[in-house]
Amino acid sequence: SSDGCNDHDTLLFVKIGVLVILLVGIFFVYSMCSRYITHVGFMINTKHVEGVPFPMDLIYKMLHQAHRFYSIGMRMFFLCIPLFGWIFGEWVLVAITPVYLYLIHDMETSDFTEGGIEQLYAAIESHKSS
Repeated sequence: SSDGCNDHDTLLFVKIGVLVILLVGIFFVYSMCSRYITHVGFMINTKHVEGVPFPMDLIYKMLHQAHRFYSIGMRMFFLCIPLFGWIFGEWVLVAITPVYLYLIHDMETSDFTEGGIEQLYAAIESHKSS
């Protein structure tokens, strides 16, 4: 073409563009996580609002929302690994993807909190019923 840009250059531009868009999305998601966790920090110390007890359920919901954004952000961040390999070529992407999937599956299904979460939920339920 007359602009001096060949197909390889165009593809590299697209690859880097996809990675940049993903990183901007990660920034947005982590910003939302930070926003919600900051709200939790303020709300957790609030006992009453104009004489009315502050609802603990609202704090739980805010913390859950912060966790959701954090979890999405981590998954998006880990997605950068195979996309970064894609910059170096399709074969690098093909080589990295199974390793990436194995590691992510291992992290997502780890059982280091097994038992502890169930005990926490049981304690919360018994506290609510009393």
